[in-house]
Amino acid sequence: MEYIQEVKVCSNQMFDIFEKSYLADIYNATGKKIPTLYSGYSYSKKIHSGEMKIVINNYLENRSIGSSYILDDKEIVSSYTLLPNGDNSCKVIYKEIIHSKNQKELRGLEKWMAERRFKKMAKKYITGIERHLVKKERKGHE
Repeated sequence: MEYIQEVKVCSNQMFDIFEKSYLADIYNATGKKIPTLYSGYSYSKKIHSGEMKIVINNYLENRSIGSSYILDDKEIVSSYTLLPNGDNSCKVIYKEIIHSKNQKELRGLEKWMAERRFKKMAKKYITGIERHLVKKERKGHE
């Protein structure tokens, strides 16, 4: 599944929020403060249905960040790629693939429903970040 959205904030600001979100999640799950993310970093966190392992599998500062979420028989591989489009806008490309442990992808209606749900979540998340940054920028100019 791929979702693309144009936002009216610079890519470095978007990336900073994505990175801070991961760092906060790591801190909340482990109690550890790490200075920066890097490819290969992994941690576990407790969720309602057990324990999830998270692996940062793609980290290119101010450009892309991606991870794998592994729980029981499913693995979700997701990434955000940022393409600058001038000083105050960028394109955000969100990709996600869901596998079962036997590397079988979801199919049919189950796949369509999962993709639809994750596209809505991605749009809500990206739009929320954009609104936050635009509001912060406006307050800085007052």
